[in-house]
Amino acid sequence: GRRDVLTAQDLGVEPTTLNRDPASLRHIIVSGGDNRLVHVWLGTDGRLTKVEIPSRRLVVERAPAS
Repeated sequence: GRRDVLTAQDLGVEPTTLNRDPASLRHIIVSGGDNRLVHVWLGTDGRLTKVEIPSRRLVVERAPAS
């Protein structure tokens, strides 16, 4: 199989939006591979809350708790 070298960079807590509301989330950037750049956002509990893949014009967000 194919292997790619990826680099992860933790940018700490940064402002963003989550479900159209302002949020401060831990921002990690993963670069390399086919997607080139992936933004991963984690909540204060460490749970994955948002993923952005600009090269695919894709944003995925955790649904708000109901």
